[in-house]
Amino acid sequence: MRFLKPLRYAPVASALGLALSACSGSTGEAVPQLFIAAGGQEIRFYNSLALRPDRPGFAQPLTPLATCNTGADILDLFFETGARKLWVLTPASLLRYNTGPIQEGPQIGQIQPLDCASLPLENLTANLSGFACPSGYLRAGSSYMLVVCRDQVNLRLWRPSLSTPALAASDQLSLPLLATLSPNARFALGPGDGLAYVDGVGSPFTLGFFPNPTASTPLYQQSFTSNLIFPQLRDLAYPQPLYVLLSDNQGTNSETVTWNPTSANAAPSASRPIPGRGLSTLTAGQGLVVGFGPQGFARLDGNTLLPATSPNEAYQAGLVSLDGYLYLGRGAELVIYDLQGDPSLVSPLGPKPLGFTPTRLAYGPVTLLPVGP
Repeated sequence: MRFLKPLRYAPVASALGLALSACSGSTGEAVPQLFIAAGGQEIRFYNSLALRPDRPGFAQPLTPLATCNTGADILDLFFETGARKLWVLTPASLLRYNTGPIQEGPQIGQIQPLDCASLPLENLTANLSGFACPSGYLRAGSSYMLVVCRDQVNLRLWRPSLSTPALAASDQLSLPLLATLSPNARFALGPGDGLAYVDGVGSPFTLGFFPNPTASTPLYQQSFTSNLIFPQLRDLAYPQPLYVLLSDNQGTNSETVTWNPTSANAAPSASRPIPGRGLSTLTAGQGLVVGFGPQGFARLDGNTLLPATSPNEAYQAGLVSLDGYLYLGRGAELVIYDLQGDPSLVSPLGPKPLGFTPTRLAYGPVTLLPVGP
């Protein structure tokens, strides 16, 4: 597996520090980036180099560059790499932090601590009447963001442009089918930022895809069956193709189904068993797809399930970073795998104490110092 990582190069670093090479993990040059951990009402920003096990400072206590308090519990977050903006969903609002002011310096590899107040902050729902999101999540596409919100009665979905200055009533999807779905339904943005969903209260399950989410047709639909006992839908994501994650009601076995909804006749894959692992959440990056949850983790892309034997541990957060590491939140610490040096995922590094329990992780670039030839 070849990984891409940010590379510093002469005569100047790019604006986003995103020139790419084929090295990563414990090989190649290391450049500072943002590692972001969120839990409760806190967002903590770190220099990614402090979390790399191959760096001399890895054994030192971890100190955040900044800590932001949102004033409400954080449901989800997403780092928009190109714009260097951090989207944050809370029950009361959709926020967007501009991390552009965070730069490398004064020395190579360093990032100065900063006050959270120095980061420009947009409340995208400030002028949207009646916005409330007791539970929900974000799913990013290439040009749009999907905001999924539920309460005990209602399901509401918005699909704003990533460049939107504010969430508007016109961004809400009004597809009649949404009112017929069960509380188990999961959503993502698929090919062309179309709306994908999976629903069902037991096998068989239904996959659906609206190429144009602002219209009720065309709609591609396919069904699939699960081999699990009392299967439960857990997650849906689109790391190309769509991945559906299910586990049994005991959380001891899981399976995945993939689907590439290129036409109304495109069929989903057969279910892939993941025995002995209770997975609840998907994360993807650098061509990898990883599932994690209350009983272990697994790399789900490729033909071989890795690691061959999963730790019988609970993970509540996960991230595949731009520089080729897998980070898993295990309580108030991070367990780290070097995807380049340990592709079989058998030798965890760390753990790295965080001092709080993150439920969401994100990763993104900073402006790098120019270097000479």
